[in-house]
Amino acid sequence: MCSNYEAELVKEQKKTSDLQARVIACEKAAERHKEELLKEIGFRKEMEEKWNEKKEEHKQQVAELTRATECTEQDLKELRQHFNKVCSDMKITLGRLTHEREMIHHELQRLQKENANLIGKYTICSQELQSQMINLPDTIEELHELLLKTHQELIMEKIGKEAAEQTVNTLQSEISLLKDRITNDQQERKGMEESLDLEIKALRKQIDQLDKEKRKYLLNQEKLANAEKSNNDIVTDQKKRIEELSEIVKTLESQNTELKTRVSSLQQELDTTETVQKDFVRLSQSLQVQLEKIRESDTQVRWQHEEDVEECPSCRTGFSSSRKKMHCRHCGQIFCVVCLTRTVMSGPNSRPSKVCDVCHTLLVKSSAPYFSEAPPTMT
Repeated sequence: MCSNYEAELVKEQKKTSDLQARVIACEKAAERHKEELLKEIGFRKEMEEKWNEKKEEHKQQVAELTRATECTEQDLKELRQHFNKVCSDMKITLGRLTHEREMIHHELQRLQKENANLIGKYTICSQELQSQMINLPDTIEELHELLLKTHQELIMEKIGKEAAEQTVNTLQSEISLLKDRITNDQQERKGMEESLDLEIKALRKQIDQLDKEKRKYLLNQEKLANAEKSNNDIVTDQKKRIEELSEIVKTLESQNTELKTRVSSLQQELDTTETVQKDFVRLSQSLQVQLEKIRESDTQVRWQHEEDVEECPSCRTGFSSSRKKMHCRHCGQIFCVVCLTRTVMSGPNSRPSKVCDVCHTLLVKSSAPYFSEAPPTMT
């Protein structure tokens, strides 16, 4: 029986050692997971700080790009309005110049035609005069009258010629002025067209630049959105990882607590087992002593004399007038009244007889061992 208890004790000690090793391993795992959790928290904090910095930078960049885009769009709007106004003014000016040019062209044709008519008219008159026959009058008075008339006609012709020459000169001057004006208008129109072409090219260049800035702004907006989405994914993953680590730490702490409780319980069981083992050792020794006494009693008279016994072998209390000596009816040993409480039926008449605990255990097979409640006292 003792060997079985020793084997059970060794088994419990091994289980306790295994549980202690598991507790140590769980504590190490919990510590490692706590370190990982702290690292994850630090990494998350660092990522959040970097994200906040990047976010602030992107906000400033977006604000600057927004202001630049608004200014650029306003400039583009003003340039387009100016361009439309210049084009409208140019169309009006070109229409006016075209109309004036047509009027000048018609006037020039009219003057050239009138000049040709005048030249033809005086040429015909000169030819008619040259072809006419000169018929002189017969008398001096008629001749004198003809001379005066001819002189007046010459004066009138001269005046008409001078007027015609002046008209021709005037028309030629007007024609020259009109030609100069047409030339100036053409040069002005050409200059305006060149200026408008340059201005249109500059406006188109500005529009291209604004389009590039707008595309850059949209690209930055897209990058910012992608960066924000990526950061949100990272933060979500980190939160999920932290939650998982927290759950692992909680589980390990719970397991650690359970293992500690189990270790404590097993330790108590071990202590109890060790105590029981010690009690069984004492029992074994006591039984050995009792066995030796029983063996010795087989060679000696079992009945003890009252003068040979001074104390109760069970409770080790000395006898006195109040604590009387009584014999066990089976082994003959002397006990006190308090310890000799067992009774068995003996003899043909089944008389009740007082016996000690050991003899009661030996005589009554169905009774519990006398040492089941407390270990026996060494004698």
